[in-house]
Amino acid sequence: MSIDSSVRRERPSSAQRLALFSETVRESTWKRVRQVRAGDEEWRPSSDALSFVDIVKHLVDADVWILNYLAGSSGPRAVIAPGDARARDWASLTADLARLGRERAQKILQMSEDQLAAEVDEPQVLGRTNYWWLIVRGSLDHEIHHRGAFQLSLRIRYGRGA
Repeated sequence: MSIDSSVRRERPSSAQRLALFSETVRESTWKRVRQVRAGDEEWRPSSDALSFVDIVKHLVDADVWILNYLAGSSGPRAVIAPGDARARDWASLTADLARLGRERAQKILQMSEDQLAAEVDEPQVLGRTNYWWLIVRGSLDHEIHHRGAFQLSLRIRYGRGA
């Protein structure tokens, strides 16, 4: 993790706590991504479910979405359908996932209390909200949701020990 470990001991700002949580969420996601075996990137538990690579692509797209929002440019939320991503893109997508996770945490860390509290419209799901809630609900909780599906797929594919 790149956020200073002293954040856990001192009285951290909201941005520091949120950035640390962002890194912790991504670290936990990475723990699962690293378990996918070569050749299994496009495996899915059923034809209507997302594959491992679909989920990684969706998380990359979601990172781009939140980073654009935090930079002041709104846009459509990340959308994915089963089969949209390909195994041949696994290396680049996982590299993007790592890079964008660092960028997300750093962008959050740079935000002031006023910036986190500023109102923003996200019409597709959250409506009128603030940037703190957009980050927590629109990005971090979203990743946690997909990580759960990823974990379930790992267990189905590789057994209980995954």
